[in-house]
This record gives sequence, C-alpha cells and structure tokens, in this order.
Amino acid sequence: MFEGLPVSWLTAIGDVTASRIAELQRSEYAKSVASKSESAISSGPDGVTALNEIRAAYSSNDLVLVLGAGISAPYGLPDWRTLLQKLQFDRYDDVSDDGSSTADGIALAELYSKVFPTSPLIAARLLERSRFSNDGDLRLENAVRSALYSTVSENPTSTMRAIGHLCAATGAARPLDSIITYNYDDLLEKHLADLNVPIKFRSVVSGVGPVGKADLLIYHVHGFLPRAGELTAENKIILSETAYHEQYEGSYSWSNLIQIDKFRSKNCLFLGSSVTDPSVRRLLDVARRLAEDEERATRHWCIRKRPGKDEIRLQIERLAKDRPETPLEDFETAAGDLQSMAIASESADLASFGIQAVWVDEYDEMADFLDTVGE
Repeated sequence: MFEGLPVSWLTAIGDVTASRIAELQRSEYAKSVASKSESAISSGPDGVTALNEIRAAYSSNDLVLVLGAGISAPYGLPDWRTLLQKLQFDRYDDVSDDGSSTADGIALAELYSKVFPTSPLIAARLLERSRFSNDGDLRLENAVRSALYSTVSENPTSTMRAIGHLCAATGAARPLDSIITYNYDDLLEKHLADLNVPIKFRSVVSGVGPVGKADLLIYHVHGFLPRAGELTAENKIILSETAYHEQYEGSYSWSNLIQIDKFRSKNCLFLGSSVTDPSVRRLLDVARRLAEDEERATRHWCIRKRPGKDEIRLQIERLAKDRPETPLEDFETAAGDLQSMAIASESADLASFGIQAVWVDEYDEMADFLDTVGE
C-alpha cells in the first residue's frame, strides 16, 4: 500500500485508508506520539545533549563508529538487493546455452525479479547453492568483488571525510576506540591511506592477534573484499542466509564476541544504518543485558534522516486518490501526524537497545555533525 517507505514508517502508519485520515488526526494517540517525537527531534544536531555526550566519549577513547551500507551507497556501490540482482544476471549468462544474447539474459532476470519478487535472503541462498556451492573456492567472493566495484566512484563523500578526520589522531593516542563495519568494501581504508595525516590502521577479518597501542582497528564483521590483491580464505564473506546462521549461532565467533564486547563496554555511534538487521539486534540485546548485569551505563547513538513530510503526503494522496472529496489540508495535517508518529516509533525502537536517535533533515548534515564532534 505504501510502497517504498521504510519499515518503521509502515509500522507507524499501519492500515491507513482515506476514511481513517480524519480519525487519525483526532486521535489522542497521534497527539501523544507527536509530543513525544518533539523530544526526539530536539536531541538532534541542534541540541547539545547528544553532541556533548558523543564528544565526551570521543575524547575519552570510548567511541566506536558502527558503519552500515548507507556510508558506501553514495559511492555508487550496489545495495544488497542490487548486488544479488547483478550476480543473478551473471548466473543467467552462464546458463544461456540456447544462443540467447547477454542482453536477453539480463532482461529475463530483470523481468523475473519484477514479476516474482524474491526476498534477498532467499535469492542469496539460491545463488549460493546453485552457482557457488563449493565451500573450498572463492568464486562467490570474486564474483561479489567484481560486481561491488563495477560502478564505484573515487570521490570521497563529505561523510567519509568527516569519518577520516575523527580517525586522524594528531598524537600517539587514537581518539576512536575502533570501527565496526558491516560493509565488504575498502572505501574507508583507501580514504585513510590517502590522507596526509599518517594513521596506523588495520583491517580485521578474523581473530585480532597482537594490537599496538596506536593501532586503529577496523572490524569487517561480515567479510572484507579489497579491490587489489588475491583473495584468500580470510576474505570469506557473510552473504547468504546459511552463512548468517552459521556466524550468529556460533557463540564464540570472533565477530560476535567483538560486537558484544563493544556494544557492552563502549559507546557506539551508528552511521548509515537503520539497525534493522535481526542478528545485530540480537547482539545488541545480549550486550544490553550484560551491561545491566555489570551495572555499566553504556550509551549509544544512531544518526537517522527524518522522514520527509512531503513524501508521506504524496503517499497519502496516492492512497486516497479515489476519494476526491477529501480536502488537501487533511492530507497535510495527516502527513505531519504520521511523520511525528514514525519518528517516535523509530526512536522508541532504538531506545529499547540503549540507542538514542539523532535526527537530521538531510544526509549532508551527518558530516557537519561529525566534524563538530571532532572539534
């Protein structure tokens, strides 16, 4: 019904129909949620509480950056669904023995994905079992690397520059505790290597081993596929449902232990992530319980883009186009109410994991906020 909206919006919207708009506007629940969302908005970049707390964590070497796909997407790297679609195109090219052209194979895959929408988890599982079933080789990793960097831009984003500034310690100590990334790419490492300020950093893809005091560790907890060099067994990635199950069911998996330890004992700032991955949420829950048992007062933050009221209004207009007698002003008011409800809903969800939402209107504001943290 509301295609293209984030899950948190859909949760807040629920089963809204044109006939329900007026009722929603009058509801005490909407007014209550709207008032609560104001406190969530005021704790964003224009407020001082979250900023001061993040600054304090940064200056005391207790801040961990947690990077999601939103950090890499502006470089032209495909998201998970698009990445799987690219691999699926290659699969059709491989099996086209009837003389059909490459274009026909791609068109067929595109048509299939539109006519029969498939969950990314299911698509990854099918690809793994049909085309990449041999665990002993790295065909999957090489195919993903090829698809990953096929359209990459070399120009660093303002957010990546800001992350680089936070990493670039001027003295012997490193301000950041570490970085956890769920991305396969080497964009961060390449940016740090290109900086004029020398930074001693290390990409971690398995057990940590000896760590120098000045080392900034970048944990690639789902795998690492650098552009250059030959891939080895250490570059195995977590892509399919099977691989996720194997990793997150292993109590002593190095990546599980690292995430739980950082979530439990440090202050984490989530960037480019909506914190909707079920496995990550489970680890956050485990870490929160451990922190409570140890009476630790850990605190985390997540920078999120505020849902646009105009986009919500357009969705409502499409939904109610068969009700022309409903005045446009009702749509405007309903869009404002739904925006407030969505912000409050997502803020409450993040708070259940000990994460405070920091809301921005545009993604470019994230870089400004990070620059302020490092001042």
